[in-house]
Amino acid sequence: MNSLNFRDLLLSIPSQAESGLKASQNIKLAKKPDQIVICGMGGSALAGEFLQAVFNEFKIKIPVYLHKDYDLPLTITKNSFMVCISYSGNTEETISAYKKALSQKLKILAMASGGKLKDLAIKNKTPFISIDLNSLPPRLSAFYMFSALVGVVVNSKILPMNVIRQLKDGVRNLRIKTIEDSANDIAAKIGGKTPLIYSSLKMDSLAYFLKISFNENAKIHAFSNFLPECQHNEIQGFADESLNLRFYSIFLKDSADSQKRINKRMDIMTQMINKRGFDFSIVDFDTFNLKNIFEKIIFTLFMGGFLSLKFADIKNQDPILTPLIDELKNALNK
Repeated sequence: MNSLNFRDLLLSIPSQAESGLKASQNIKLAKKPDQIVICGMGGSALAGEFLQAVFNEFKIKIPVYLHKDYDLPLTITKNSFMVCISYSGNTEETISAYKKALSQKLKILAMASGGKLKDLAIKNKTPFISIDLNSLPPRLSAFYMFSALVGVVVNSKILPMNVIRQLKDGVRNLRIKTIEDSANDIAAKIGGKTPLIYSSLKMDSLAYFLKISFNENAKIHAFSNFLPECQHNEIQGFADESLNLRFYSIFLKDSADSQKRINKRMDIMTQMINKRGFDFSIVDFDTFNLKNIFEKIIFTLFMGGFLSLKFADIKNQDPILTPLIDELKNALNK
């Protein structure tokens, strides 16, 4: 099992900010796009998930869409900016989207460590960012890809220049030991239960990252949803009190957030499920003194990493390998 190696890889994440920004320093858009479409699957799409959260925080009116499928979404315009990300460079859905965007003569940025996507980008003279991270798993490379994207949108004057300082400050202000201790405490409380992760819509990408960390690193089922939507359907699942031994809820809360109604909804929901015997933990960004969206993103990268690593240790699972994903890809290639 590679748990010690995984922890070392996790601790290398902060250095990805500088290298990602450097990789994108010469890339910018000549004019602002109608929309930014991130084409990617799994961990390769996380950069787009996080960029959505940043745009929401800064109230940027250019929409960021995630496209996790073949071809292109129907909402594409001639002035769309396509970002095709495939860590391996061989993700067939992303290559399909790239080829379609190329045929429509759209503005494209490609990002990969190699593979077919890199070859296509070089052949077609598409702006390209190389992911040079010594074979890190995509989910542990997300901060590099995200930082590179931030660099591009800052260079293009879509985000203000002070965003770079906030990104770097988020790395410097990180309290890794505190996060690890909190993650280990929550992991002990979860035990053998299935994690259910909840957040506001603004922080949905962070809840999603926790979910996929459990899936890929610990090899367990986990599910995420956001408020207020989950309170119009999923909350009813807590009516069956016999399930309280099967599920454990994690709430990502931001007490300092301006959406006071969301925090009130979260408080009421935790009271309701507690009354029905369901255990939960609240991870409050304000408690950890996280001041901006970048600090919240990198905090969540470590929280998800440490939480899932603890589970991988308990279950004697290798947190790096993803054998079922590899099996499926191999079957598709036959």
